Amino acid sequence: MAENAFRRGHHIAENRWSEGGRRVVGLPGGRGAAHARRMIHVEDRGAQERVRLVTIDRPERRNALDHDALEGLLAAIDGAIARVADGHATRVLVLAGAGGHFCAGADLTGVEDTAFVSLLNQVLTKLRAAPLPTIAACEGAALGAGTQLATACDLRIAAPDATFGIPAAKLGLMVDQWTVHRLAALAGDGPARGMFLAAQTYSGADACGFGFVQRLGGVDDGLAWADSIATLAPLTIAGLKIGLNETESIPPTSPPTRTRSPAPGRARISKRASPRSASAARRRSAASSRHDLARTTSPARSRRHDLAGTTSPARSCLNHPKPSPSHRHPIPRPRRGRRRPHHLGRSWDGEGPPAAAVRCLRSRP
Repeated sequence: MAENAFRRGHHIAENRWSEGGRRVVGLPGGRGAAHARRMIHVEDRGAQERVRLVTIDRPERRNALDHDALEGLLAAIDGAIARVADGHATRVLVLAGAGGHFCAGADLTGVEDTAFVSLLNQVLTKLRAAPLPTIAACEGAALGAGTQLATACDLRIAAPDATFGIPAAKLGLMVDQWTVHRLAALAGDGPARGMFLAAQTYSGADACGFGFVQRLGGVDDGLAWADSIATLAPLTIAGLKIGLNETESIPPTSPPTRTRSPAPGRARISKRASPRSASAARRRSAASSRHDLARTTSPARSRRHDLAGTTSPARSCLNHPKPSPSHRHPIPRPRRGRRRPHHLGRSWDGEGPPAAAVRCLRSRP
């Protein structure tokens, strides 16, 4: 039986063959379709077949991943997503391994090109963005790419003796930044640094202790847990999963760029301002700077400036800033009456015409 679906511009093909009650998924026409048929098995379990079980079946390599296995996983995940989009009863996806191991990592005999890294990134992205909860049921070895698969899933259940770790430092390999950030967010910074920097491994019990694993148990326990999750509201779970995924933010790999602040006394001028308005803004900024500098001069200079302002009361009142309470000299005030002309005699007291002016008027013919 063949199912064809078209979703988001990608053609998803899923071929199923009956092998002892299980359906085997492969990409027809692929370079390893025959191998993929016996590597990836798909089963619908639980009440009303609402739980889809995807099993990696490569026991001779402890379920290590190669190109064909990754292509089979992509087809199985796309098939589950297509069933959800078509309104089928599939609500939970469980990823497990056959032969007592989850996944021992990447098959080093076939990861020499960039195609393997691209396929692995696609599988991790599909597991993370699938519109249904995904559970990794881990037994035995879950190393390298196996830990990456478990990290990409939403929930994890593991046997107490399961083994998690990423021995990239031993093999001279690099791990993508998304895996580093997500593993540190799920397991904690300390265990993540132990895995990446010291190639340290943790048991399932240890992983459950620091929160990377939510439950302890085998594949059957994971299926029972998935069956209980399938009874919950699927749309609510899909919306909450989107919200949880949006909380992830990959930190920058370089220090943040520091922007230079404008120098003191210089105004921030918009690029759209005209040259005339820009010049006026610079003049106002320069005047403000001179005024601030005058107010921050030494007390002796400020004292001389204040005393010089008392010679002309009107000028002092207009131009001199208001003295602060710390000044000890009194506020200068203008004298009463009119100012005494310098060319007249000293006998004039400001009342009536000066005597010299009267004498000059009387002496005229």
